[in-house]
Amino acid sequence: MNWRSAIPNALTMSNLLFGLLSIIYAFHGNFKWAAFCIILGALADLFDGAAARALGVAGPLGVQLDSLADVVTFGVAPGLLLYTLSAELGGANGGTGNWAWDIVPQAPLMIPLFSAFRLAKFNISTDQKTHFLGLPTPAMALASLFIPLYYTYGAGDSLWLSPLLIAVWSVVISLLMVSNIPLMSFKGSGRGWAENKWKYLMLFSMGASLGFFGWTGIPISLLLYLLFSRIHFNRLLKS
Repeated sequence: MNWRSAIPNALTMSNLLFGLLSIIYAFHGNFKWAAFCIILGALADLFDGAAARALGVAGPLGVQLDSLADVVTFGVAPGLLLYTLSAELGGANGGTGNWAWDIVPQAPLMIPLFSAFRLAKFNISTDQKTHFLGLPTPAMALASLFIPLYYTYGAGDSLWLSPLLIAVWSVVISLLMVSNIPLMSFKGSGRGWAENKWKYLMLFSMGASLGFFGWTGIPISLLLYLLFSRIHFNRLLKS
């Protein structure tokens, strides 16, 4: 391994390390740092591929290593973060005697399972060169951080959170990952305004949502991603 390939691989391993740290923080009840570690992992994930392409060392080893790291940081870590938060909220403390209700807190465990399936599906896909089919795992993980961050910073307003809400979110977000909904990506589309108009408008709307609503802007940003993707692909079909 030469020094050029070591740089992107180190970034990928940093992604994996942040995922492991997130899991540790989650099991110690430190939901804030568990969430921030996933964000740091996403930043490392953003730059490892760019570094590999810039240095001319992109290859199959990096692709496989990236997927393995993503399973941990964007699958296992957010799933266990939501699971431990659900337990904190009381869903896994002592049980209710009703097996159907007691299984609700286990719903976030769907996230690692569906994340692994989505990443394997992506690795063998030939239809996702310029767009995604289904919600990417990093986007899913970052969107899921809304719940622990709102719980941490929402003070009394976070009392409406419940294991049932987390369970519903886990089911919806898992199904979105393995769906065939076409979603926008900046891969292979250049940076020009004409071909990326809806993508730039989407990013501006997401930034405005986060700036105006704070943490509550995260699920709104996810909805904007789905909406602008639908508009973009509908216009492509009509053109």
